Amino acid sequence: VIGEYLSFGHCPRYFKHRAGEITKTKNHSQGEFTEAFNPLNILLSKAGEEFEQQVLASVSGNSYLHNCESDEDLFSPNDSQLLFHLRQLQQSTTDQLVVLYQPSFAGEIGDWTISGDADFVFLWCVDGSIEVRTIDAKSAEEQKTYHQIQAAIYTDLIRQAIGISELEADKITFSAGVITRGSEYSDFTPQSIPSFDFQSRIVDVRRLLAEDGELNTIRNTDFEDVSYQLDNKCNGCAYNEACVTESFEDGHVRLLGLTESEQDILHRHGV
Repeated sequence: VIGEYLSFGHCPRYFKHRAGEITKTKNHSQGEFTEAFNPLNILLSKAGEEFEQQVLASVSGNSYLHNCESDEDLFSPNDSQLLFHLRQLQQSTTDQLVVLYQPSFAGEIGDWTISGDADFVFLWCVDGSIEVRTIDAKSAEEQKTYHQIQAAIYTDLIRQAIGISELEADKITFSAGVITRGSEYSDFTPQSIPSFDFQSRIVDVRRLLAEDGELNTIRNTDFEDVSYQLDNKCNGCAYNEACVTESFEDGHVRLLGLTESEQDILHRHGV
């Protein structure tokens, strides 16, 4: 949800709908809309799934792959599988790459409980030390900031899980990366697989999720009171129809494409 929130330009209305599972507006229920609350990017979603499967096929031929996907409808963290493989690596002399696919993690970041499924977690054992790299697979041509944010969040959750375990944490390093269609890597070594400076992204995430952060402000604001802007970012949003419909019915100035701060100025002047 956090990555999507960022991809939609920090839209408060999107976050209220998505995180709060709100499927109505002030004047209408979900059933009154043709498109609202339904995925508009089915083709993009399918392309993303196909690309992820391509990466999976490539990884499976070059590593010991552990599929952590769950058939259960309810989310259930399974960091025990990660800890098991790390324990095995610390007790062995193997240099074989171990990859976890779709492992689930949960933990506390700032004022929030965060959970979700990482795409891939790569485990390398090199000279007695283990590197853990969280990888997000995206079908885009190049990585975006919100892609990195997502990988950084899972890296932070993994670091938390290892920190409270009996593992020798001082012999484990962490990294994060995003594999896109434009990624180039010749093999599956730590030097070749994409990575980025995840520490700065974690700082951004913690600021976002802090007690006085912007997401808490949105969470503590009533749904009808959050401000939002209508612009190009809305084209791929499942809630676009609902937001535009309500704005037309209210005759709101946001129909002019004004930013939230510009709307606020007009509101304070009685417009």
